[in-house]
Amino acid sequence: MNAREEILGRLRAGGDGSTALPPVWRSRREFADLAAQFAQAATAAKAEVRRAADWDTAVTELGRLLAEINAQTVVVNGDVAGADWPDRFPAVQWHLVGQTAGDLRAFCAAADAGLSSADAALAETGSVILSS
Repeated sequence: MNAREEILGRLRAGGDGSTALPPVWRSRREFADLAAQFAQAATAAKAEVRRAADWDTAVTELGRLLAEINAQTVVVNGDVAGADWPDRFPAVQWHLVGQTAGDLRAFCAAADAGLSSADAALAETGSVILSS
């Protein structure tokens, strides 16, 4: 019997799955302001945090940021691809992933910026979880 067969044999003989699972881990730390904690942790990790109260303010802030870095080409991925970026910022060349024809890899390699949505954020560490 080889190692693979031995492991599979042990898994098959493991029982009916009624083994008790350990309790779900819960952090004992609590933060009064999760957004402030996230900003602090992200800044400590050398991220730049810009907060906006609503979507329109966020779009305005994005416009300021694109102007600051003189962005000429931007790739958009995820849920934010549905926004009307080319209409809002006509001076920028946009590649909307899944919508714009052309070589995505080449466009990304030469792009000045990328824009994506986050699935989640961890306040304690300042981490952002993205899908790609």
